[in-house]
Amino acid sequence: MEHIEEPKQKNSLKLEDLPAHHRRNPAMVCNALMHIKEYAPHLSHMADILVPRLPRKVKASQNIKTDYKDKGSYFFTLTNGIDCPWISWDSADFWNVLALDVDHDNGIQLWEELPENIRPFLVVDPYSLRSAALFVLKTPILVKRFGQLALAELCQQSLADYFEATPLPHCTLTKNPFGLKSSLMGNLQRRSPFIRSHMVWEMMKESPLVFHTLEGCKGIELKDIIAHFGDDIELTRPKRQKPEKVLFINRGEASDLGRNCNLFDRLRCWCYDNKVQEFSEIMEEARALNEGGLSESELRSISKSISKFMRTRYKPTTKKRKVMKLSASLSEPEKQKISAHRTNAIRSENVDHKIDQAIRHWSSSEPITQKGLSEASGVSLKTIKRRWKGLNLAS
Repeated sequence: MEHIEEPKQKNSLKLEDLPAHHRRNPAMVCNALMHIKEYAPHLSHMADILVPRLPRKVKASQNIKTDYKDKGSYFFTLTNGIDCPWISWDSADFWNVLALDVDHDNGIQLWEELPENIRPFLVVDPYSLRSAALFVLKTPILVKRFGQLALAELCQQSLADYFEATPLPHCTLTKNPFGLKSSLMGNLQRRSPFIRSHMVWEMMKESPLVFHTLEGCKGIELKDIIAHFGDDIELTRPKRQKPEKVLFINRGEASDLGRNCNLFDRLRCWCYDNKVQEFSEIMEEARALNEGGLSESELRSISKSISKFMRTRYKPTTKKRKVMKLSASLSEPEKQKISAHRTNAIRSENVDHKIDQAIRHWSSSEPITQKGLSEASGVSLKTIKRRWKGLNLAS
């Protein structure tokens, strides 16, 4: 095929109508259009609508629905990827086509019953009559704008409910109306046990195209979809919602150095998450968590230690930090110095308490090691080594 450097005047597509990334160098989109019109002139009008919307590098595949061993999708230049049997119609920033996977053979009938102004391009597998419905948007959706994105997803879900289909997310590969049989790698995998329509199958036998396509509206407005489906669209919820708030902090795995240490870790984390201080409640939870057969006295000792800590030393993290009430006569540097000393003292006390608790509940049959103590207490190994000589390991 002979390539051209710039669009010819007789082409129905005008240079000023192209997106900016094609106006700078229109040769690629023009070569892609010429290629399609050579082997599928009946799809010329559809090509003029869809192809200019594509980026200069398209995500496409030659084998995702075949028996080819190494299936995958790749980024092709527009000229080379336009005849792949599966292609994505979107760019990284814009959602150009609301696509549906119509996984049954009733898509053509449903397509005919839609008004022309919201009728999609229907790309049909001639063997099974399963299809892809491509709703080409008149104004592409900027995916970074949540409001536009949420509205588009509402419309897409309503269309999916109508077609009894699966809505395909932004940048998903779909059946390509311009896909060539010669571009296939491997043989198509047939999902139907028999041909659903012999008329369509016979019509496509001699065609170079993989799929049969019914032409739809060249530019669909979201407002027209909303107007047609009316109140039903309000019952649908967009998929993209704010993530749920995490109720509890992930505090890692409980210590595996012994039954005492394991129960101690699980019990103290439960108290932190639920802000429990009372000994009776903690003791009850200790009995419920006691899977290692610890005695009542051991449970009482662990519960008492945790209860005392929760009442006297536990300081839950809050968004607003309390400020020390210092004399107004002090200068700002003096206040900062005093606050820093106090913060360091509290931090040191907390570290001492963690180490002390780990030693106190250490299994008597296990030797205390620096690495093991670091894991049991949650204190860094460097800090354990620095304080090792001063620790009371006789407990």
